Amino acid sequence: MAIRLIVKVLCIIFKCLLSDTPSDKTSKPAERVKVVVSMKDPTSKELINAELAARSFNTKAKDMLKKYTPKEPQKDLVIAFHCECSDENCQARVPLTLEQYERLHKSKAQFVLAKGHIEPKVEKVKARTPNFTVVEKNALL
Repeated sequence: MAIRLIVKVLCIIFKCLLSDTPSDKTSKPAERVKVVVSMKDPTSKELINAELAARSFNTKAKDMLKKYTPKEPQKDLVIAFHCECSDENCQARVPLTLEQYERLHKSKAQFVLAKGHIEPKVEKVKARTPNFTVVEKNALL
């Protein structure tokens, strides 16, 4: 029964994430973040925008899971979030619980990357774990 519920929730989440329209009338549009890069390198803005896109996708998935998953299973549910690195084509996943994801993203400048996906031009390492790296974006401080 729990597996069926999780599969149903995931189907709803991905259906909503793939569409540009909210799933119901109470959904709010995704928050947009404008990035102003003070660096001279013109690719820095592109790197940060790719990272913001991955984070936006992860945040939508987290919000949908919190909304449609019963509270009790949420504590132990580990989600394979997208790596929030600057590579637009990155397919790496970072396993986190919903609580870990929220704690690591309290600061708008913090992002979670797969090991080895750091881009020193636009970020500095805040913490390393065996499964992921937490970075802080220089332009978002």
